[in-house]
Amino acid sequence: MTAKPEKKRSALRSLVKKELFFATYPALWLFALLGVLILIPDYPMIVAPGYVFLAIFTAFNVRRANKDLDFTVTLPVRRRDVVTGSAILIVAFELLTLAVCGVCAALADYVISPAGNTVGLDPNLAFFGVVLIGYGVFNRVFLAGFYRTGYKAGFPTLFGVIGYLVLYAACETLVQLIPALTAALDGLDSAYLWARAITLIFGAILFAALTYDGVRSAQKKFDKISLW
Repeated sequence: MTAKPEKKRSALRSLVKKELFFATYPALWLFALLGVLILIPDYPMIVAPGYVFLAIFTAFNVRRANKDLDFTVTLPVRRRDVVTGSAILIVAFELLTLAVCGVCAALADYVISPAGNTVGLDPNLAFFGVVLIGYGVFNRVFLAGFYRTGYKAGFPTLFGVIGYLVLYAACETLVQLIPALTAALDGLDSAYLWARAITLIFGAILFAALTYDGVRSAQKKFDKISLW
């Protein structure tokens, strides 16, 4: 009774390993290092975590050139697991980028620019909450768009990045126009640390929910298409 579920889990683990370590060029992980741009004083902080989209776009284009998806669907794995493996790869790129950005943000906040950033939100917990929501929007758009065809990554990436930027612009506008939000979310003082922590948690929840919804939508679309 348990042999089949265990076999499926084993197949998914193998698929994820392939995505992370074999089907993706190691050099693409270096895009995460662009998170060091947060160290630049008065730099538009939203740009630094956005470079991850170049890594994702390149990874999926390389897969198309190598016909990786055509090969993968011939393996004894479910199509839904193929989508899940791709989603895990995307999330790994994003979380690694956020980790680098987080370390650099801490250094910027306490050493380089303790007075804060004059361009947009300061690199605090609220900022990373907004970035997580933006990543979730990108994932929802990209996964559903890419697996509509299984090989076109250009427009899904473009529309996903637009969604990411629009979401950030909307949040930034609200924070700057509403004094209460400005005081609570845009700053480095500890008085409103609780509000920024809540924003981060809320962002993480939305990130997970949007990514999950993107995976489910992509799985349904991928089940209906033919790659040949």
